[in-house]
Amino acid sequence: MNKNHLLTNANAIKIAKKFKILGHPTRIKIICLLDGNKKMSVSEILSHLQEDKIDQPTLSHHLIKLKNANILKSKKSGLHVYYELASERLVQIISNCIE
Repeated sequence: MNKNHLLTNANAIKIAKKFKILGHPTRIKIICLLDGNKKMSVSEILSHLQEDKIDQPTLSHHLIKLKNANILKSKKSGLHVYYELASERLVQIISNCIE
């Protein structure tokens, strides 16, 4: 892979903005929950984050931030909105940070 395209100022800013979005532990947990091509509704994600004592409006705020950064994508089905990762590569980066 040619990494020279990463050296432009515009790309450096784009990458930094994406990493800034990931700067919240709840957002990292959401990404890890959706690992493996999982699709989950807001209520399903919320049930997995009970120990964080997060409420639904706060979770929705995090989901919107991740979606606007093209980290998540969503699909509405009836009354529910289901979220999934736009790319599995991000989970690999997160895993590398733990090791």
